Amino acid sequence: MTPKQTIRLGIFYVEEAILDALSNVEELSQADISRSVGTYDTWENSGWLVASLLRKLEGER
Repeated sequence: MTPKQTIRLGIFYVEEAILDALSNVEELSQADISRSVGTYDTWENSGWLVASLLRKLEGER
């Protein structure tokens, strides 16, 4: 598997975790989703990852 394929697979799994978190509760904050996915406070820009993927998923609906 190439690095690019590995990254795409990782993004897919994080998106699935976000969608799973959203399906269990009517309203979650970005921080709640980050905690659920396991990225909260993992690194300096961890909030950016969830925010970016939320925008991407929203655009795809």
